[in-house]
Amino acid sequence: MLETREDVTGLHMLPEEPESDIAAEHRGRELTWSLVDGTELYAFVTPSTDLPTELDLLVQLVPAIAPQDLRALILLTLATPSRERFARAVLDPREPADRLLLDALRRKCEVAVVLHDDVKKLGTVSINVPREMNVARILDRSSRLRMESAPGPNAKARASDLPLTLPDGHLLLTALASSEETASATRTALREVQEAMSPERLDDALVYLSVPRDSVDETLARVLERALQHGLALPALLQERALANGAATDVGELVSKQIETFKKTLATEGAMGLDDAAIAENWERLIQLATDNEIALDPETHEQAHGAIRKFRGSSPSIPPGVEVDARRISEAGIPELLLMLDHPRYRKLAAMALAERNAIEQIDALCKAVRKMPRAEVVRVVPRIARMGEEVGDALIDGLSAKKTFVRHAFAMALGQLKLRRAVVPLLHLLLAEQSDGWRDIARVFGSFGNASLRALTRQIADGKGPDDRIAIALAHLAQNGCEEAVVAMKKDPDRRVQRIAEEALSHRISTREREEMVAGKRAVDALDAGLVFARRFVEELEGRAPEADLQSDE
Repeated sequence: MLETREDVTGLHMLPEEPESDIAAEHRGRELTWSLVDGTELYAFVTPSTDLPTELDLLVQLVPAIAPQDLRALILLTLATPSRERFARAVLDPREPADRLLLDALRRKCEVAVVLHDDVKKLGTVSINVPREMNVARILDRSSRLRMESAPGPNAKARASDLPLTLPDGHLLLTALASSEETASATRTALREVQEAMSPERLDDALVYLSVPRDSVDETLARVLERALQHGLALPALLQERALANGAATDVGELVSKQIETFKKTLATEGAMGLDDAAIAENWERLIQLATDNEIALDPETHEQAHGAIRKFRGSSPSIPPGVEVDARRISEAGIPELLLMLDHPRYRKLAAMALAERNAIEQIDALCKAVRKMPRAEVVRVVPRIARMGEEVGDALIDGLSAKKTFVRHAFAMALGQLKLRRAVVPLLHLLLAEQSDGWRDIARVFGSFGNASLRALTRQIADGKGPDDRIAIALAHLAQNGCEEAVVAMKKDPDRRVQRIAEEALSHRISTREREEMVAGKRAVDALDAGLVFARRFVEELEGRAPEADLQSDE
């Protein structure tokens, strides 16, 4: 706010001062400063100049397009509300006095601008702008330029004559200049923000244009809010920001929400301004995100998405909407047709079962990829058939241990337990120790079924002193049920007290682990409240060809 000698409402009168109250070091210079009483800038004003009531303070590294000997200089510019240059100083961070001012602005970009005519003070304008990060980035960038350039003769004078560059026109600040909030306008803004948010371009915006970081965050938040309201697919960088803002707990949940929201957008009149090309592109990106995050589309959504893609592209690698496939003839379909069906939620289970029964080893990666997107009731039908394909599918099953869904990891682990592949022991141990769901108990059962091979891996893990003792104890209890009881008993005499405790706990679980194994094998009634046990029992029934016709009840 400007302070003058005139009695203007809302402005404070300055006390009478001597006629010549401007220190000699401030006279005859466009912009100088003092750090004695806070950060003060002294701006020279000609008699014909109207005194501004507000000013902006820009701190900018001299652009890279400037001559080499200017690039390590920093422009400190006062700009008027009409975005015209009012006063400027050129700073060299190598010079102690200049560096003191820059360090003060890095700590707090708050100044009092003293307007003067070389004789007396005419008024003051207070400036408080959020550009501390800009100054810090500029100082860091300029320090890396020191060995590359040094200001030549009259460098400061030449830098002072450079044209004023303003942050206002940067994409980050113009992305939402329009008040229009349609999906189409937001899609354009999203594309502009994505371009502007690359690390290099963002750094340039802060360093060369003096775009405040607060403005960047505000614009980004507004674009994200609108994009999520319309169900527009987000690039990875903006996905991370959306999650940080609490839009969802993980990427999978975020993508699922976007798909449902996009369907609502398309249901509005005119699809909120989106044309066929934009709709097809967004569906393609959402489908890819769903695939990457192992999210299964329901049949209606699948057909809506591929119908929109087909409408614009003219073709789509999917079964056309409304076309019914005779389930009785799926077993007769060729491999290419079955692979096409793997992508369709209505036919993927039958297609996957047909591929497994044909022992289509060359298609195992596509088959396991499809399994990751299936619901629980389909996974327990398909994976046992994959296990019957033999050792050649082992690597694909091991890779499946990293699936996002608990029951998918569980199924792949059980398939590996059925094949008894020694190379699966260590991956199963890693899964046992890292599993965040209660499914670790059944992973321990599968791991224990390997007998001596698992015992060696587990004893090495115990010797390393790592891993949760309770999980190790349960795994040892299952090993005791699979031919390793003497070894577990011997561990009670180990000189290491921790090993003794783990062995004692393991042996105390012998009855409960035996009962669990008997439930899975069908020798004892399954606890219907234990979803893991119910799943494991059905898995074994599928392996043995004794499963009921009805699908397992699915609770995702």
